[in-house]
Amino acid sequence: MAKGYWIARIDVHNMDGYKEYVAQNGAVFHKYGAKFLVRGGRYEAKEGSSRSRNVGAGIQGLRDRAQLL
Repeated sequence: MAKGYWIARIDVHNMDGYKEYVAQNGAVFHKYGAKFLVRGGRYEAKEGSSRSRNVGAGIQGLRDRAQLL
């Protein structure tokens, strides 16, 4: 089965709300077999605009990725 990736580039304006969002969505990502590959950390934007936070997850199947959207 083809592997898929979910990539989010976000700006967090409410850290308490974001922590609650992360806590609730962890179960959903786990249900569909997603594994976080990148979550926060330092980065350097080589060109164009950037966001304050980058998140990337690997999903086992493209069908499962569609369920997360």
